[in-house]
Amino acid sequence: MKNILDFFENTVSNCPDNLAVSDGKDELSFRTLHTASRGAASAILNRGYRNEAVLIFMKKSARAICALISSIYAGLYYVPIDENIPSMRREQILKAVSPRLILCDKDSLELLCADIGDIDAEILFFDDLLSEKEDKILLDAVRAEQIDLDPVYLVFTSGSSGVPKGVLCTHRNLIDYAEQISGLIKPDSESIFGMQAPLYVDACMKEILSMFCCGSKVEIIPQSLFGFPIKLLSFLNEKKITNICWVSSALIMISSTGCFDELRPLHLKTVCFGSEVFPPAEFALWRKACKNTRFINLYGPTEATGMSFYYEVPENFPDKTPIPIGKPFKNTRYLLLSDENKEVAAGEIGEICILGTCLSPGYFADFERTEESFVQNPLNKLWPEKIYRTGDLAFENADGDLVFVSRKDRQIKRMGYRIELDEIESVCKTIDGIILCSCLWDSLNSIISLFYTGALSERELRSELRRAMPLYMMPQKLTRLENMPLMASGKIDRKKLETLYKTEY
Repeated sequence: MKNILDFFENTVSNCPDNLAVSDGKDELSFRTLHTASRGAASAILNRGYRNEAVLIFMKKSARAICALISSIYAGLYYVPIDENIPSMRREQILKAVSPRLILCDKDSLELLCADIGDIDAEILFFDDLLSEKEDKILLDAVRAEQIDLDPVYLVFTSGSSGVPKGVLCTHRNLIDYAEQISGLIKPDSESIFGMQAPLYVDACMKEILSMFCCGSKVEIIPQSLFGFPIKLLSFLNEKKITNICWVSSALIMISSTGCFDELRPLHLKTVCFGSEVFPPAEFALWRKACKNTRFINLYGPTEATGMSFYYEVPENFPDKTPIPIGKPFKNTRYLLLSDENKEVAAGEIGEICILGTCLSPGYFADFERTEESFVQNPLNKLWPEKIYRTGDLAFENADGDLVFVSRKDRQIKRMGYRIELDEIESVCKTIDGIILCSCLWDSLNSIISLFYTGALSERELRSELRRAMPLYMMPQKLTRLENMPLMASGKIDRKKLETLYKTEY
């Protein structure tokens, strides 16, 4: 197998009339999804696009997933964005990719026109391509030329310079991931996944690959429901959702409100969580509410194709104990390295470094940053062997499971997203009236605090930041200072800011 579509086509053959994806408006069977995506891909190819990026600017929907599949059939690699990404970030992505082709829906056109600037791209309404007939000869020719190292998608993560980093994912990466994640979750054609993640992050691939490999249905959950826990639980029960793969904060949003006293999930068989620590007290509430449900902690960076480690929480797992991130998937290996690039002793803390087929080729159009993060295995002096340095610190417990400790640098995990505090500072520095700024992360209370000097009031700055960055990156605490504490070198004295934070809050 060399193409991720091989999984999809096997499923189309086995259960063509089963529902593949639903969003409350459209319900697409595997047959319909297959026919429509091949027709749209043919239309794209007949316009002369080959082996390049296609930007997909659409609302999260069944048709958007069809657009992703169409781009794969056309041999292109897709770059997904939507209206929930702030305009400044969308503009940065557009500039970085400079696509010749953009697929959009009518709802997104106005925002796209505001963002696109001087980029010379053809904009097509994806709906207009759905009635096109497939060109089998052309599609077969594209497929025959492809290899498993060809990219499938390009997603952007937070960057310390203020410019998002584009991470490429290949067919080989996804084939390996599909085998691992489907083997772990064990879905089938009766499984129904409730999709929470947006399409512009790699987290959505757990549901999409389960649909590809096992004939499972993907039910797209309206984002608005995540502000109303009872309505969200009602939706899960109404749609008979059997599997969810959510960030921990989405689960906490439900359990922390006490709504399990009123309503409980009735059909859940598997709950996968990750991207941030799941507090033991909140996990206990979920375990109590879902008696016969499997709970699996997943861990992994985008640079290693989503999730690379897993830990299925046993029934007798002790209360008030941090949940391990567990062991690596098959065909994945890890090292725990010290600052001196030596393996740490048993039980000692080291940086998680990952190696295996899961590793991305690197960062889009950024060889320098790729070489900094994807480095030669320092323990192998005999042949080239790349590892990815995650920047996450962990130790191995007595059972051989990894236990996450903290970030090595100023990159944090919050609301399921990876955030670099330096990026928040970089955005803040672009705002008129700001002189100096510095972010702190209170991991105990999951609070980002921003200290700054300048003319803007805290209210004015918050308004500017909301325009420039996603909600999940927004600092909860803003503090205007008359003078920023500095060290003798002229650098901001973060230790003094930490003391000030503790005094203030």
